[in-house]
Amino acid sequence: METSRTPKIGGWIAVPVGILLIIAIGAVLSPRFLSISNFSNILLSMSIVGVIVVGMTFVFISNGMADLSVPATLATGAIIVLRAQPVLALAP
Repeated sequence: METSRTPKIGGWIAVPVGILLIIAIGAVLSPRFLSISNFSNILLSMSIVGVIVVGMTFVFISNGMADLSVPATLATGAIIVLRAQPVLALAP
């Protein structure tokens, strides 16, 4: 029995439509949603996770054994920095 490998049209368009729907709802609910400062805050918040994801992708590609949980890696890094803060006299 032969199966068709043609992609469904609704499959690839659902993600962009969903994102646009979420943006439209946010813009209606809050007038500051589409502001430059909000986009700046979102990009700044996601940049930390983005850097971790890129690093963990290299670990995954190189066939290394590692926990691929981004939040666990972020929390571990935060604990290391907080423990090193008194020793290295880092500013709070």
